[in-house]
Amino acid sequence: MFEFAFWILCCAAVGYYADKKGRSQWKWGLAAAFFSPIIVGIVLALVSDKSVERDVAELRMGQEQLRDRVAADEKITEARFGQMEGRISGAAQATGALEEVRYCPSCGEALRSNDKFCSRCGEEVSWV
Repeated sequence: MFEFAFWILCCAAVGYYADKKGRSQWKWGLAAAFFSPIIVGIVLALVSDKSVERDVAELRMGQEQLRDRVAADEKITEARFGQMEGRISGAAQATGALEEVRYCPSCGEALRSNDKFCSRCGEEVSWV
């Protein structure tokens, strides 16, 4: 009776190990019961680990989905930029020429075309 219980316990251990390797625990457990838990356990140790292969496949699928999302977002962003450029050019044509913006040679502050002095540092600006 002890030998039979030990045999079943070894078959269950082979099934548990098969489950950890991403294999069917019932198929490997039954194979161990019909043949030998030692032989089936050795064969199971030599076969590849499907759980790692499954994880790699899931990661690749996630990367592909991420690439697709980024590509779609880029297309949407490009379309929005095109719309904004159209609005800006339409507004510029409606108001006339855009006011030329220059920068202070001393501090880099943005200046309007009618400024004679920089509002930040007080530097005199000449429009050449």
